[in-house]
Amino acid sequence: MKFKTVKWSAENIAAFKSAVSFLIIGILWIAFSDRIASVLSRNRYAFEQIEIVKGWFFIFITSLLIFFLIKRYLSKANASISEKKAVEKHLDIFTKYVNDIILLIDFDGRIIEANDRALEAYGYTKDEILNLNIENLLVLDDNNRHANRRMKMIEQESAVFESIHKSKDGKIFPVEASTRTIDINGKIYFQSIIRDITERKKSEQALLESKLTLKELLELLPQNVFETDINGILTFGNLAGFEMFGYKPEDIKKNLSIFDMIVPEDRLRAQENIQKIFKGEKAASNEYTAVKTDGTKFPVLIFTNPIIRGGKPIGIRGILIDISERKKIEEQIRKLSSAVEQSASSIIITDIEGKIEYVNPKFTELTGYSLNEVKGKKPSILSSGETPKSEYTRLWNLILSGKAWNGEFLNKKKNGELYWESTSISPIKDEAGNITHFIAVKEDITSQKLLSQELVAAKEKAEESDRLKSEFLAQMSHEIRTPLNIILSYSSLLKEEVTDLDSSRYNSIFTSIANAGKRLLRTIDSILNMSSLQSGNLKINFAKVDVEDIIENLLNEFSNTAEQKGLKLSYNSSTKNTFVITDEYIASEILQNLIDNAIKYTEKGEIEIKLYHDDLNRLNIDVRDTGIGISQIYLPKLFHPFTQEVGGYSRKYEGNGLGLALVKNYADLINAEIKVHSQKGEGSIFTLIFNK
Repeated sequence: MKFKTVKWSAENIAAFKSAVSFLIIGILWIAFSDRIASVLSRNRYAFEQIEIVKGWFFIFITSLLIFFLIKRYLSKANASISEKKAVEKHLDIFTKYVNDIILLIDFDGRIIEANDRALEAYGYTKDEILNLNIENLLVLDDNNRHANRRMKMIEQESAVFESIHKSKDGKIFPVEASTRTIDINGKIYFQSIIRDITERKKSEQALLESKLTLKELLELLPQNVFETDINGILTFGNLAGFEMFGYKPEDIKKNLSIFDMIVPEDRLRAQENIQKIFKGEKAASNEYTAVKTDGTKFPVLIFTNPIIRGGKPIGIRGILIDISERKKIEEQIRKLSSAVEQSASSIIITDIEGKIEYVNPKFTELTGYSLNEVKGKKPSILSSGETPKSEYTRLWNLILSGKAWNGEFLNKKKNGELYWESTSISPIKDEAGNITHFIAVKEDITSQKLLSQELVAAKEKAEESDRLKSEFLAQMSHEIRTPLNIILSYSSLLKEEVTDLDSSRYNSIFTSIANAGKRLLRTIDSILNMSSLQSGNLKINFAKVDVEDIIENLLNEFSNTAEQKGLKLSYNSSTKNTFVITDEYIASEILQNLIDNAIKYTEKGEIEIKLYHDDLNRLNIDVRDTGIGISQIYLPKLFHPFTQEVGGYSRKYEGNGLGLALVKNYADLINAEIKVHSQKGEGSIFTLIFNK
């Protein structure tokens, strides 16, 4: 423990001097008064009288000195009391109205004195707070540190620290305590000025949160945000920046230089620009080629500002933007611009009022008008007067609604020549979806128009020829069918008449006549049906049809033919629902052709007709035979008209090549499918699928 040096006040020094002076005078008086008295006195009586006078004189002088000393002391004491009262009044006002808490605490922590602000802050009365220990005002966690602080204050005589205090109602608030030790009558006390720093802490927390928010925002930015020192060494970078170049955030400790992230040929220019920025000058260019850790190069824009401290630059702060996508867009725009300039179509761009702002060279080549001649004018300068005004009204209503218009114009060139053009007009919109311009793409179709007119004439001629062909075929059908039916009828009668004469001799002749006649009838029917299909005269009647009825009728029709060839003709069904919406005649014709072909191309074995539903619940009909089959080479041509796998006069099987072509066309008309699976020498399976 340190011993403090006692310092005397001016009053104490003055009192001490007066006492010393009185002591010296007293000693001198005692030492010399008797000698003076003995010299002056003649006898003992005179000596006694002088001694009495000397005594009274000493008493008088002493009394006078004491009087003046007491007067002086009282005067100074009164002045001191007045001064003390003034100081105490000032201190009382100061401690009463000061905004900080002031506590006087003894060595054991008992609160000796507290100002009004302390009573207000802690919520205690004066009597209550003077009966508390400072530890009663501390939160539990802070009590553990209080003893250490007290010893530190005794050693250092003062300390400033932060703590957590609590009020009478349990409210907790942070404080900053400025405490020093004072000596009062030889006892150590602690005088503590305590400031409620709740608002400061809130401000500090708000500042901290603001910094964190800023940091988080910087981390969220897709651009590279960075700071460097004056030599270009990276001192801060956000996550996007590290990822952009292939670094990790911890790599910032490796003294990364921003100049190393730029290709060597751009580094000198970058360094020169940084120096210009430090001088307050404008950089020559802020576009560079950057390089990643893997060597990949990409274009960037760098925007920087100097970091100034104390009036001097200490580094740079900036944003680095990868402009690879912008470069691609610029290249696309360049290509589009070139495409428009070099387009074989005439292109016009107008404002929203229809005034021309741009035309490409093809427009000038086609119309004879230059851009300067039409700029600011409307496309109606090309009008020939042949297009009705109602069409222009419809056009404007459509494109102003945001839709495209397509049509044709008969326009007039600068030299007065008329020409046809096909035009597509579309609105151009901004990012908000507002129409800002219109673009018209026009193509000269004058030649096509002339060709179209020729084609129309040719079509009309073809339609006339088709009509004549249909009439001819109908007439020929009548002319051939009538005598053929007579021949077949009389052939049957003659067969019955000559049966008794020599049946073995004539049966084969009559059979040949009947087969040839039927073959000719089938050929005529196929040709007429194909003609009806091609001319579009075949009418389709969709209705609910029982497919099983069609199959049973065809089984009755073909049973004798199959039996004559020694073939088994069978029918199997695995479904009870045999109804479909289709055209009954067309469905019957398809199955008739498939069964007829199956019998025709099968020498031995069987023909099976199978009815079932597939996985998509579609009704399927399989016509399976054990005939000669179809080669894989011929399958792609199977449904072409007038084609057969084996042709010429030497072919073994009769037919005109129209049957399967009719089947395919019929299936398309009723929204059905035909599939075939075949192997040469093993047979074929034709499947008719009725789509829903």
